[in-house]
Amino acid sequence: MYWLARPSYWRWAAAILLVGASLYFELRPTPSVEHPFAGADLTAGSDVTVAAIDWRPIPIGVLPETVLDGFLLVDVGAGQPLVPAMLDAAPLIPTGWWGVSVPVPEGSLPGLEVRLVVDVRGSPRVVPGLLIRTFEEATIEGSTALVAIPESEAGAVAAALADSALSVLIGPHG
Repeated sequence: MYWLARPSYWRWAAAILLVGASLYFELRPTPSVEHPFAGADLTAGSDVTVAAIDWRPIPIGVLPETVLDGFLLVDVGAGQPLVPAMLDAAPLIPTGWWGVSVPVPEGSLPGLEVRLVVDVRGSPRVVPGLLIRTFEEATIEGSTALVAIPESEAGAVAAALADSALSVLIGPHG
């Protein structure tokens, strides 16, 4: 009849300790970290700016650490978390090249090769280029972008741009 006897105080203490530890682990605050979320709808190719980002706390380890450097590869809806796979670093202007702002077709992404068809005095020629960055403001013709071109072609491209004698060809997405 030992089992029917009054339980010892050690058992009561162990039970209380077990319940207390369980409550602590269940109700303790979860360690969190601030993570970037889209504050508005963002389009592919646009730069990630601090004004377009909301920082929200999330539990540590839920999402990978994201460095907000470069441009978006995909469209991101407001409230979506930003992850490294959505971003790519913007290319730099190569040494010996210059940057010029030109209209490009909608959907052009930084890093694409472009061909600028320059028609000066009726003799068209093709100038190679590299799309560095697209700008937010879009027009009916498309977006405006910073395109790197060889320094030797800067004058001809600027003249063709001033005379509206410039066409932009975008290479395949790769």
